[in-house]
Amino acid sequence: MRRALPIYRTWLHRQRGLTAIAPRFDYGRPFSEGLAAVEVERKWGYIDTSGHMIIEPRFGDAQPFTDGIAVVEIGKKHFYIKRDGHLAINTGFDLAFGFSEDRAVVEVLNSFGFIDKDGDTVIRPQFQAAGRFSEGLAAAKIGNEWGFIDKSGSFVIKPQFVEVTDFSEGLAVANIHGQVGYIDHAGTFVIPPRFTWAERFVNGLAAVHVEGEGTYGYIEKTGKYVWLSD
Repeated sequence: MRRALPIYRTWLHRQRGLTAIAPRFDYGRPFSEGLAAVEVERKWGYIDTSGHMIIEPRFGDAQPFTDGIAVVEIGKKHFYIKRDGHLAINTGFDLAFGFSEDRAVVEVLNSFGFIDKDGDTVIRPQFQAAGRFSEGLAAAKIGNEWGFIDKSGSFVIKPQFVEVTDFSEGLAVANIHGQVGYIDHAGTFVIPPRFTWAERFVNGLAAVHVEGEGTYGYIEKTGKYVWLSD
């Protein structure tokens, strides 16, 4: 799991001014659902927004809570815990990721699949890599190519891309032959691949870059630039 940046001070915005949590942790991650993972002497636990330790540091690593569940490292396995620190799922995985649309990506014996919140396998591990579900679809990798599967595990967009993002506002970033564009749920490019770098759409806009032009900008869903900067 990715290592967090050091916590020097965490600021909590309240109606009347700002309250700081004094710097006493080695590392920390952002707050999510009212709790933040913090590291103390190489062990991870969770604090609340007042700085109180809610789950004592005892994990090798800890990720943010999503839907009331968080991934932690115990020994060489990754488990899911509840907000009280008890296991939500008894099974440990080689790697595990947060839930999205009631599904989570897990790694078992170098293959990736999906489980539900009961810990049951709903899509058997069979992919070289996989992303979270968004808008009913999840990115999945076979060999060196990415496509998108539905919640039954069937490919609805065949593997053909070098890289992809998850769907946001009906579109996903897709890299094909080194050029980046945006596809819809059918896998059709609605914004042709002409960028060297691109982000997901948020509030109708997406950041893009074209190499050689030295230009970053924002596009609308028509592909038209709305702002440029050198």
